Amino acid sequence: AHYAASQIEKIKGFTVLNEHPFFNEFVIQCPSDVNKIQSNLLEKGILAGYNLESDFSSRKNQLLIATTEQLTRDDIDFFVDSLREATNV
Repeated sequence: AHYAASQIEKIKGFTVLNEHPFFNEFVIQCPSDVNKIQSNLLEKGILAGYNLESDFSSRKNQLLIATTEQLTRDDIDFFVDSLREATNV
């Protein structure tokens, strides 16, 4: 999860919002509509986390990301590259 967070934070417009230590889940602020990002990633077979705005109106364009030990570094790199492409950044 920490590797994923560090790679996502390198994408222009994305910010990791966790202020406290985390294990396998973290929140990112996205530069554009999360529903569109999720839709673009789903076309690549990626379930792109949970849109927090669905339950928390103050969490606009925020995505909860979860990783497990099942994901390889290559899986995470593919996700990060796909995230970058999904936002045209």
